Amino acid sequence: MNNNQTARIPGNQKTTRTCYILLFALFFFSYAYFFQGGGWNQNGRVYLIQAIINDGTFAIDRYKEDSPQLQFVNMGDWAFYKGHYYSNKSPGLSFLAVPSFAFAQYLLKLFTRVAPEQQVVYCTYFSNLCTTVVLSSFLCL
Repeated sequence: MNNNQTARIPGNQKTTRTCYILLFALFFFSYAYFFQGGGWNQNGRVYLIQAIINDGTFAIDRYKEDSPQLQFVNMGDWAFYKGHYYSNKSPGLSFLAVPSFAFAQYLLKLFTRVAPEQQVVYCTYFSNLCTTVVLSSFLCL
């Protein structure tokens, strides 16, 4: 293939594009429907996100186990180093979710009077949509 030629997808391009959009929507809504919500694994990541956004640190001391803000969850899976508690989960997904979580948190505080524990659930779901769900849906294509 020379420089003047482009690779073409056989068939009608509009039909192919529509097929990709429908497949993406199918996977997106399928993944979005199944939301775990909480558990030691998920909470470890969410606590790291909150510590980064709210405290500017990687230490999850304030969020660790049965914290006053989040009495409905706990996390018994953490690391202790030099007097501080840290999430012992790989931080990549938490780092990726920080912008979307912070955006959702900002909007919820600005426009609603939702209880703090509900804010965390909504922000977690929104950041899940913006990270895991979107990337997994693209991967399926």
